[in-house]
Amino acid sequence: MSKVPESSDAEAAAEPVERSARENRRRDLVRAAYELIASAGFEGLRTRGIAEAAGVNIATLHYYFPTKEALIGGVAVFDVYEGKGLPEGSKSIALAVELQPTERTLTDADLEAISAKIVGAVEKATGGKLRA
Repeated sequence: MSKVPESSDAEAAAEPVERSARENRRRDLVRAAYELIASAGFEGLRTRGIAEAAGVNIATLHYYFPTKEALIGGVAVFDVYEGKGLPEGSKSIALAVELQPTERTLTDADLEAISAKIVGAVEKATGGKLRA
């Protein structure tokens, strides 16, 4: 008869896989939220839209993030410029994005990836371009 692992042994063996899946799901939800913020703004962001974009149901989203505020710390327009140096009819808009990771500290690579996603989503949704 084979020995059934004790509860703590089984939990320890399963923990890395579960943690990885959990981290992946959280990351997918955050990315979906930022893509939607880029196209609809924070005020237009809906948790149902985030869940749909991430391919999960609303209950799953709320399991990871009870509110959209928990998901996104804040997005704010802090500067709008029109005038010299910009093409006619163009605006330069500066955004501040506050992230509040709950499970780990974000690395530079994480931040660069998130930034690239936000810029890409804004470009796609608005035709805007990142200034050099």
